[in-house]
Amino acid sequence: MRRSRSQPWLVREAIRMANVIQPSSGVVREWHDEEGWGVVDSADTPGGCWAHFSHLQGDGYRSAAPGQRVHFRHASPGQDGYDFTALWIELLDP
Repeated sequence: MRRSRSQPWLVREAIRMANVIQPSSGVVREWHDEEGWGVVDSADTPGGCWAHFSHLQGDGYRSAAPGQRVHFRHASPGQDGYDFTALWIELLDP
């Protein structure tokens, strides 16, 4: 039987999706506007969750501020020394 060349990609994608966790609530610990990233703290993400501005929901310029409450989806492994990476972030506080 011939194996598909895309199979390794499908396996990697299945593993990645298996590590996606249901929505969590958290608070922005820090945000670096000039670099477009920050860290979200939640009981579900011990040590913090790395977050990028492109995952903030909304149009136009997107940013977060320390202390802002958020709902987010995350996955592991993380990025830049964090065990978790945010995949989708909804800001609850204006």
